[in-house]
Amino acid sequence: MSISTLAEYGFTKFPAARMPFMAESVEYFKKHKPYSGLKIVHNNHLTLSSICKLAPLLLSGASLTITVTDSLQASPDVIEILHEHGVNITKINDLKDDFDILLDCGAGLANIVHPRIGAIEQTQSGKVIFEKQNRYPVISVDESYVKKLETLYGTGDGFKRAFNCLVKEDLAGKKFVVFGYGKVGHGIVRELKKMQCSPIIIIEMDNEALNRARLENFQALSINEDLGSIKKHLKEAFCVITATGVPGVVSKYFSRQDISDGYKVNMGTEDEFGENFLAEDVLANKKPLNFILEEPTLVEFLDPIFYAHNAAIDLLLTKKFAAGFHSLPLDFDLNILLRWSKFHKTDVSEIYQFI
Repeated sequence: MSISTLAEYGFTKFPAARMPFMAESVEYFKKHKPYSGLKIVHNNHLTLSSICKLAPLLLSGASLTITVTDSLQASPDVIEILHEHGVNITKINDLKDDFDILLDCGAGLANIVHPRIGAIEQTQSGKVIFEKQNRYPVISVDESYVKKLETLYGTGDGFKRAFNCLVKEDLAGKKFVVFGYGKVGHGIVRELKKMQCSPIIIIEMDNEALNRARLENFQALSINEDLGSIKKHLKEAFCVITATGVPGVVSKYFSRQDISDGYKVNMGTEDEFGENFLAEDVLANKKPLNFILEEPTLVEFLDPIFYAHNAAIDLLLTKKFAAGFHSLPLDFDLNILLRWSKFHKTDVSEIYQFI
């Protein structure tokens, strides 16, 4: 099977109408081969949707090496599909330090590959690692409004779909307590409001997030100052949700007996309930709840991230970035965001409150 048919396979699973950026890229790269002569290494999740991300790169004219580190998802079925289409996966230990551009996720190759031109990182965790190096330019896709499509809208939608799969109850008038009111917490609360859940109590330690929640007419409590009130709400909660990004944060302040026998949901990458709580206390055994779904985040929200990660190669080739860490340029970022909004006829104005 050819690489072209790999693109066709991807779009039979995720129609072009759901991934217009990737569909556009496939046609452009197939025709113009814009990265001919470049050596690119791609380290990212290997999920079904990632086939659509890889397809244009494989058609770009570049010499593309694909790998995946242990911390990333790697579906055996997807690896088999890639092999059937003539695409091999290279083991980390077999990589040679001979690449022009590094497309990374979680900075898995930061200490292995030293690209001649630069690197593009997709995640917050990778940002922390890449910020410490100054040997070559690194562009962060995570530092963007586009990324907030995934974290604010996509994760909130994933929570709603997963919760509704497991909990077959009318949620109107049910009390929810949400730890964390950053992008992910905001997106979850956005969905809870649509489902008429009430009251929604927000727990935060960041004063800016507390003030934002209060301006939006939520009861927002400081975990550093309002422990007594928080315990009262936890005892009454229909559901407690964590979206803080802080492992074990609930156990730091509360015991298992402090929280009702209602539903508990972890939406962080790590276990945010911590050691005081059993795995069976929390839906999905403490894993991020949306991971129970075949499509944890809808590809509509991943498509612009995939595009930005791939297309940032053009930025490294055409703009003079100094060695060190850089946010995605604002004009490039907003262009993708506004095009996505037009494609999907969706108001994205909420995103702008998150700088």
